[in-house]
Amino acid sequence: MNLSFWKKEPKKDTELKYDEIKFEHLAPIDNVEDVVTFNALDYALSQNNIRNIAVTGNYGSGKSSVLQSYIKQNKKNKFLNISLATFAIEEKEGQNGTSDDKLPETTIQKIEKSILQQIFYRKAGNKLPYSRFNRIKSLSFWHKIEIEFIIIFLILFPIKILKNDVWVKFKEALTISFNKETSNFVFGVTGKTFFLAVFFIISFLIALYSIISIFNRIRLTKFTFQKAEFGLGDVKEESLLNKYLDEVLYFFEATEYDVVVIEDLDRFKNTEIFIKLRELNTLLNNYEKIKRRIVFIYALRDEVFKDSSRTKFFEFIIPIIPVINTQNSSDKLLEAQTQNSNSVLVKLDKNFLQDVGLYIDDMRLLKNCINEFKIYDKKINADDYSIKEYTEEKKSGQEISHNRNKIFALILYKNLYPEDFAKLSCNEGELYSIFQAKSEIIKNKINEVEKEIIPLEQEVKDIEKQIDIDIKELRLIYISRIFSKKQADTYIKDNVQDFVTDEKFLDLRNNTTFSGYILSRNTYPGSMQVKTFTYNFSNIEKEINSDYSYDQREMFLTELKRNKIRELQSIISEKKNLIANITQMSISELMKEIPSEKFVKNVTKLDSDFIVFLLRNGYIDENYFDYISYFYPGALSSNDKKFLLLLKNHQQPLIDLQLNNVENVFRRIKNTEWHLPAILNYSLLTYLLKNNDTHTKNIINTLSEYKSNNKPQNILSNYLNTEEKQLKILYQEIYLSYKEKENWIRILFDNEDFSVIYKFFLLVDIDENDQDIKTFLSKDISFLHRSLEDESIITKKINFLGLHFLITEDTPNYPIYSIIVNNNAYTICKKNLEIILNNEVKNLTMPINNYYTLITKLENKTVKEYINQNLELFVKDIVLTTDNLAETEEAVLKILNSEQVSDDLKKSLIEKNNCVISDITKISLKTSDGETEENADKSCINLWDVVITNKKIIPTWENIFEYFKHCENKLTENLINLFNNKSFVTNLTKEKPLSDEDRDNKSGNYDSVHDLYSCILKSDNLLLESYSALMKVCPWYYTNLSKYDISIDKMRFLIKEKKISLTKENYAGVKNSHLTLIPQFISTRFSSFIKNELELDFSVEDALLLLESSELMDEQKKQLLTVNFTVWNSFTTKENLLIVAKRIIELNFTEKSVINLSLLIDSLDNENDLIKIMSLQHKFLSKEMIEKTINSKFNNIHKLAIERKGKTKKVPYSSQMMDFYKLLERKDLISTCEQKGDRIIIHQKRK
Repeated sequence: MNLSFWKKEPKKDTELKYDEIKFEHLAPIDNVEDVVTFNALDYALSQNNIRNIAVTGNYGSGKSSVLQSYIKQNKKNKFLNISLATFAIEEKEGQNGTSDDKLPETTIQKIEKSILQQIFYRKAGNKLPYSRFNRIKSLSFWHKIEIEFIIIFLILFPIKILKNDVWVKFKEALTISFNKETSNFVFGVTGKTFFLAVFFIISFLIALYSIISIFNRIRLTKFTFQKAEFGLGDVKEESLLNKYLDEVLYFFEATEYDVVVIEDLDRFKNTEIFIKLRELNTLLNNYEKIKRRIVFIYALRDEVFKDSSRTKFFEFIIPIIPVINTQNSSDKLLEAQTQNSNSVLVKLDKNFLQDVGLYIDDMRLLKNCINEFKIYDKKINADDYSIKEYTEEKKSGQEISHNRNKIFALILYKNLYPEDFAKLSCNEGELYSIFQAKSEIIKNKINEVEKEIIPLEQEVKDIEKQIDIDIKELRLIYISRIFSKKQADTYIKDNVQDFVTDEKFLDLRNNTTFSGYILSRNTYPGSMQVKTFTYNFSNIEKEINSDYSYDQREMFLTELKRNKIRELQSIISEKKNLIANITQMSISELMKEIPSEKFVKNVTKLDSDFIVFLLRNGYIDENYFDYISYFYPGALSSNDKKFLLLLKNHQQPLIDLQLNNVENVFRRIKNTEWHLPAILNYSLLTYLLKNNDTHTKNIINTLSEYKSNNKPQNILSNYLNTEEKQLKILYQEIYLSYKEKENWIRILFDNEDFSVIYKFFLLVDIDENDQDIKTFLSKDISFLHRSLEDESIITKKINFLGLHFLITEDTPNYPIYSIIVNNNAYTICKKNLEIILNNEVKNLTMPINNYYTLITKLENKTVKEYINQNLELFVKDIVLTTDNLAETEEAVLKILNSEQVSDDLKKSLIEKNNCVISDITKISLKTSDGETEENADKSCINLWDVVITNKKIIPTWENIFEYFKHCENKLTENLINLFNNKSFVTNLTKEKPLSDEDRDNKSGNYDSVHDLYSCILKSDNLLLESYSALMKVCPWYYTNLSKYDISIDKMRFLIKEKKISLTKENYAGVKNSHLTLIPQFISTRFSSFIKNELELDFSVEDALLLLESSELMDEQKKQLLTVNFTVWNSFTTKENLLIVAKRIIELNFTEKSVINLSLLIDSLDNENDLIKIMSLQHKFLSKEMIEKTINSKFNNIHKLAIERKGKTKKVPYSSQMMDFYKLLERKDLISTCEQKGDRIIIHQKRK
């Protein structure tokens, strides 16, 4: 398919913005190269039996172009083209018809007439001399002479004859006689008469021929004479093809045409005419005078024949594949756009072309759309084709044209629905009705959304009620458990339900006791008494649910519902915003909120999908008139037009574009356009302000949206040169808008010059309760960095609004600094205080870590008083947020003793600050509420506890004693933790807690020390190291520790340090609690113990423990065996005696034991042990006892050795054994003994 109409034209010498698109005709082209189709046609025309050929394809598929191209290159055949482009008939009579419907007779005759006309009038009349269809002929010169001669003759000749009596003579001349002599006819004429007669006859015959020819063409059906008429015969309406069949036959007989191409016959959607033509084809081919084959080629759509009948009708069918359809039309458009890269086609959005291509299925339609687009664009966007305008656009960087997507969309709509397009210009038609229905649709949508909001708001209320119910039920569980702690014989008068309120439930949580009117059941009726019971809410929480606290359970219980509320509120907000904005929405925006079916429900003639597509995407909108009408200069200037074009095309604004006829421009702005960015224009804004127009608010809203969505622009800054009166109106309106919607003021003033904010501050009447605007003004003081017009006005306004600014490094360089500082108009924050302190304190060290210390030393009383008046805030935001906090003790004590600062902050200060308190009594025990600690609520924080807990106190015994007394002489957990700190207790125990004098005189802190050490002595929580350090400096030795439950390690330390005396009570206490420590205890007090004067409860077990313990030295154990303790008499069992015997052997004890030696020997069974003990105790053994022991406990070799037979015995040698036999020799139990090798030779005694 030839696409030459898309080829670019050569660029002109003069630079224009766009190259022009070349027009392209819509007629079929004749340069198609379709080899396959051409071969098919060649085949069909070469076959004698093929006389009716169908070339089929959809409308616009290129059938005509293919046939025209084939005819052009085919030199063998003679083609006759017949085209029936009767579109009106198709549309009106056959629009809804089918191939089976019978066409009206008049329609058939019109078709046949058209066919005959195109056949007969193809050739000149002289080529068809015998045809009854004569044509208007152009007469040659000789023909004109001939006619003129005849006319003259017919007029003059009769006159001549009548005047000269020529007629009589002529009549006579015509008399014929027969001459018998010559046997010839004799004419009675003269020469002259004969010539006239011949001339008359010839002229008469010519005239007669002309008259007959004229009457031959006249068909008379009726004559009318005045009031009478008569007919010559009825004329039947019959087929013109049948009627003039002889003419058709004559035509093909007289011409050389052998192929008839018939087009557009399918437009009538009926096969009846095809049947007539097929019959005609048969007659032509059967006519004997026509010596060639006549072929009819029909170009038609496939659907004309709805079944297999078309294969019976045609001998050969050739399909044509469409060049363009809805699937590839967008590709063709994009191809055209690519090939015309310098034309306006490039301004058409590619996505738009791809979408609209779905509605184009005809190449002619596509061509015509582009042709019309060119015409419309050159007229509507005429400035784009102007060198001057083009230059201005290049300077501004923005194109000011009607949106070309919209132009092309309207052109496409015009081509598809020309009738409705024509009506649109007259505010009629279906498309116009859609725009007319917009307001009603908006009204219905608002009603619909309002109805949707009602149940949503009710659902929110219901959920909030349910949350309250759930919380009350949860609280009842905890309240009931609290009240269950009361005494069994009492009940609470108050209703449990009364405590579920926030206030009362919070009181229950914070308290640890409950007091109320409680009626005892044991009292008389009506008697009332107050009873109190205690509880701990934390314990209550654990009892009810050990995994989750009350707050966690409340959160779990309500969080899902609160999330649902937030979700519903978000939906409600969206719907309310929709109601507020819907009236300003365009149709394309509305279709995103409202189903498109509501807009096109009354559309019947248009393709609703196509119309919805154009409207939804904004390709056709409320500004359609701007795209189908001319712009006439005069009422609007060029700049005015540019502004309106920017607005209509939804383009970016030219804010400083000077408008000349603002009032006319204003009247052309639609309500739906005030929210578009292009509405922003200084000229228009000035007009609105001067006229106090309500659309000023629309401008402000649009400005806010524009600045939030685009790169920062100083729009308001460039408007500062306007009159102050107008600025006041503008800023006041901005302020009112800000009050209605959050964050608008921030967005509007972002990136604007500080002069804008300064003017705003001066000109606007700001509400002193408007915290949002005060926050905005306070966030940056830079707008006041200038020479102030009137300092008193500035000061009054700052004080009236109660502004507190953030100071910058530059602020001290401007007059505003002294105003700010002297009026306390600055925020208490680090940055501000750093700047103030830097200006007030010389050689300030940075970074600051002692703000309050510096504040207390300032000479500027205003600053000092301001900070002290806001000390709570100062501590919270400044002191506690400082790293490496290093406030002095003096500064810390001022904060700790201030009633302004909460206990929580004081606690945090103690924990964070590095300094320690030298004297704990300098910290007041008054709470932040001013009450003394004794009268304060138990939940209040005790600062002494905090100091001790965080070890922020100098380790002195005075501080310890004061805190110990504060704790009612109890060793609290805080004190224990303090003592368990190694560093603290080490420094503390460098001094004695009590002097010897105070101890002896029981003066000074004697009682406190006594009570403290009583607590320390029995504490299980003190670490051994700390316990040991404290007990080392203990001024006493304890005589009775039996009443203390002291751990074994601590008791071991006390014993080691001799902090307990050996008394009957202490001995019993140690023995009962830590028996294993008895040996250590005895070893440290052995001298007292060995005296045996205390009547100690010294048992067999104790004795054995001492003998076996490593705590006693061997000499002490030996000494123990010599002291006549009563307990030794209790050693009667073999087991106990064996232990003592073993210890005697181990100790090499040679002294006399208080235990009977024979009992000890009897306890032993081991021969070696017997030898050892007898060797050690031989001084206290008789000969008889030794002999008895050997005979009863030793083996035979030793028994034989002491027999009295005078023999010699041998035993194995060992030094021990040798010593034993020497003992026997001394005891006269053997004669002698001597060593010989590894034997001992024993000589027996003789009897």
